[in-house]
Amino acid sequence: MVPLTENLKKGDPSMNERDSLKGTIVRCIRLIEQLAEADGAITVSKLATQLNLAPSTTHRILNQLRHEGFVSHNASDAAYRPGPGLIRIAALIMASTPFQRAYVHSLEALNEKSDETSFLAIYLPAARKMRLAHVVATRQPIQYVMQVGVAYSLLFGASGRAISAFLPEDVVRKMYEDEVNDSDATTQPPPLAELLDAFAEIRAAGYAISSGQRVPGAHAIVAPIFTQDHAIMGAIGLSMPVSRADAVKDATLLPLVRAEAQQLSLILGDTGSP
Repeated sequence: MVPLTENLKKGDPSMNERDSLKGTIVRCIRLIEQLAEADGAITVSKLATQLNLAPSTTHRILNQLRHEGFVSHNASDAAYRPGPGLIRIAALIMASTPFQRAYVHSLEALNEKSDETSFLAIYLPAARKMRLAHVVATRQPIQYVMQVGVAYSLLFGASGRAISAFLPEDVVRKMYEDEVNDSDATTQPPPLAELLDAFAEIRAAGYAISSGQRVPGAHAIVAPIFTQDHAIMGAIGLSMPVSRADAVKDATLLPLVRAEAQQLSLILGDTGSP
């Protein structure tokens, strides 16, 4: 028998094939992740830049996925989006997982107990942003319309900061750099040191509360949701006009929000420690 170390020295072909296959699979998954997180269709050049791949490699992977029905191509703008095969798989996964049923139940319970708008925010690691996945609107006539499917900054609002406070600092710094250098941004974030201090306070408290930080006149109470290894997955919370918010109401609603967040984290396999 030839020792494994000897195979490694000689460059074992089977090991090289496995490494090549692993790399291809990872690139495909990362590409699908970018498609899922994009706001609409996305071009080859933008995908290649985000994935740090050659455009030719990106185009080859896209063509393979398109051939299998996992990617759709719009010839008019040369852009790509998730195809019917990928949408079907996503729908099957969501229909079979207890998490979807659980978060819908949590949002309905929070809405019923507070008579305010409840929402679930999902962290988008590839885009370094968040997206509202589900909203249960209040029955009260005055409310803020929360848009599902729109990518939002993680540096503003209780929903964004309840997520970003639990991200690695190098990710936060990259996210901060992106937003400071974004010429299309309408609002610039505060100094990085100020943000890091705010995130430390949120981590210590286990929740975030904000007023008028992302949307003028809006107040939010939010708690983070974690997966296995205590990795941040998103957040659940309540939103209301500032006119209906006060410290007494926050103190009443905060335990409800945190309890639902903890329950959802347990379903996702969180053990409570990294």
